[in-house]
Amino acid sequence: MKNKNSQYLFRTVLFVFALFGATSAFAHGHDGIAINTGVISPCQPLWLVIAPNNPTDNVNQVCVDVPVNYHGKVKVVFNLDSPVQSSTNPDSSVGLHHMVLLSRVLQHQIEIGNLSPNNISVIGIFHGSAMSKDHWPFTDSPEAGLLQQVLDFNHASPPIHTQLEVCGVTLKGMMMHGAMMSDGSLVTQADLYPGVLVDQGAIARLVQLERNGYTYIQDYQNQLGWFWYASSTS
Repeated sequence: MKNKNSQYLFRTVLFVFALFGATSAFAHGHDGIAINTGVISPCQPLWLVIAPNNPTDNVNQVCVDVPVNYHGKVKVVFNLDSPVQSSTNPDSSVGLHHMVLLSRVLQHQIEIGNLSPNNISVIGIFHGSAMSKDHWPFTDSPEAGLLQQVLDFNHASPPIHTQLEVCGVTLKGMMMHGAMMSDGSLVTQADLYPGVLVDQGAIARLVQLERNGYTYIQDYQNQLGWFWYASSTS
């Protein structure tokens, strides 16, 4: 009985030490280790995506408190399922514009040595009303210049892998229901803007990309203006 009581006492002492040790560790983690939120002090006049060619321009310069840097792999898919337009330019696709801005950021990250072009992929997927209204992925698109700007990153220096896709289901529906080009001709697959690819189905494709670690971004619009939503499974 004495031996058994000794064992209980020994185990109790071990438990108390372990408890205090764990408490001490948690306290140290709370008080001694600060969470890194990315804030720098003092702020710095860093490169801005809206003026990539003028990193030292002092006109309207801002001081950045939270720099943005990437390491490893960057994979992003833009869900272009509705024609979200800029309030200042009704013919401008907000989603395509954001693809251009992000690609500029990634180019800069390559230039400063944080990323490799082989670890970058930016994909935009058109479907639904974003295809039927204003025909943005087609040759008669009012945004042909912006479509080309997105695709040109593949051949830029440094290069960024950018890809534009349309939903094969939406395309087939447009062809079956007699959707018209701006010149009055019927829509065909040949009318897609050069370089735009057809996927087997946009929803399935989005699921596939998210399951493979792509961060999902979607612009949306209501009576207050446009917003964006992002999520990631990685």
